[in-house]
Amino acid sequence: GKFDYVLIETTGLADPGSVGQMFWVDEGLSQLYLDGIVTVTDGNNFMLTLKEAGGKVSEFERQIALADVVIVNKMDLITESVRVTVQDKILSINGTARILYTTHCNLNLDDILGIEAYSNPNSVTPTQTRHVLRNLHCNTNNIT
Repeated sequence: GKFDYVLIETTGLADPGSVGQMFWVDEGLSQLYLDGIVTVTDGNNFMLTLKEAGGKVSEFERQIALADVVIVNKMDLITESVRVTVQDKILSINGTARILYTTHCNLNLDDILGIEAYSNPNSVTPTQTRHVLRNLHCNTNNIT
């Protein structure tokens, strides 16, 4: 037995950096590779969640910053202007993330599997990821 794919889901506000890092440092996982990091966010409560951080970089923002794909869920509950605001905020935190919009998280698995975000030699390295996280606070606009 070999696995075709291993999907790791972290519930809540887990730090994707520490989960992703294990693929670069754990010898026991040498036969696995990190395909990509997918973050699901609640489109209806997105801005409220950011405000609750009180101007500090939160785990929520770290998840957005490290994501290769951001799924904005609950599209049925938000207006187009809120969608644009959420999209703009996501892109201000992570300008390279692909954004998917869903209702009830209905999507095609091909959109989140086979991302190959780390198989390209020009992909972001762990060192670059740490640099992005160190500078996240400087690049995040205050929310009013």
